[in-house]
Amino acid sequence: VGVSRAYLFESHFNRKGEPVVSQRYEWVAEGVSAQIDNPDMQEIPQLRGPFARWFTTFRRDQVFYGKVREFPEIEKEALRGQDIRSIAVVPIM
Repeated sequence: VGVSRAYLFESHFNRKGEPVVSQRYEWVAEGVSAQIDNPDMQEIPQLRGPFARWFTTFRRDQVFYGKVREFPEIEKEALRGQDIRSIAVVPIM
């Protein structure tokens, strides 16, 4: 399959009571830069920001996936630093 990374995020509320997600675990293939210490991967807003569309999908218990080149620019920009070309995101209940 050629997977280069797998992340596990936890959904929780920040100090303001807003729903957010934060990276908790990660696996990366040899030669891939780890993101576990990246502060941009913590307290990502669910209702606003670059991934709001994804969380709408998750609230319907659906999977979000696609080729990043086909995503809206705001999402592409947020993923650019990780060199992600395609993605599959599965909510775990």
